Amino acid sequence: MTGPLTRVLDAIDAGAGTLGEIEGATGLAHDLVAASVQHLVRLGRLESRELSMGCPAGGCGACASAT
Repeated sequence: MTGPLTRVLDAIDAGAGTLGEIEGATGLAHDLVAASVQHLVRLGRLESRELSMGCPAGGCGACASAT
C-alpha cells in the first residue's frame, strides 16, 4: 500500500485537478487530501493556482479551459 502523498501525486498525474477529484480518485478523506496537497506545495512538488470564475470578457477560447 502506498502513502497518501504518493496517492495524491498519482491522482494528479492521472488528471485530477481539484480536491474533490483527488478525493474520488484516492478514496482519501477531504482533510487528508487538503493536508497532503498543502504539504506537497510547501515541498515544491506542486504549485497551487487560483482560477478565475466565469468566462473572460473576450468570450470562450481565451482561457486554458477552452483547449
